Amino acid sequence: MNKLLEWYIRFVTFFPRWLRLLVIWGIILQISILGWMNLIREW
Repeated sequence: MNKLLEWYIRFVTFFPRWLRLLVIWGIILQISILGWMNLIREW
C-alpha cells in the first residue's frame, strides 16, 4: 500500500497536468467505446 502511494506521488509530481488529463480521457474513451460496441452487438 505504501509503495502504491509512493508511485502515485511520483506520478503526480513527474507528469504535467495536461498529460494526466490525457491519460484520464484515454481511459474514459476506451470505456465508452467498449460500452458502445456492446450496445451495437446487442441490437
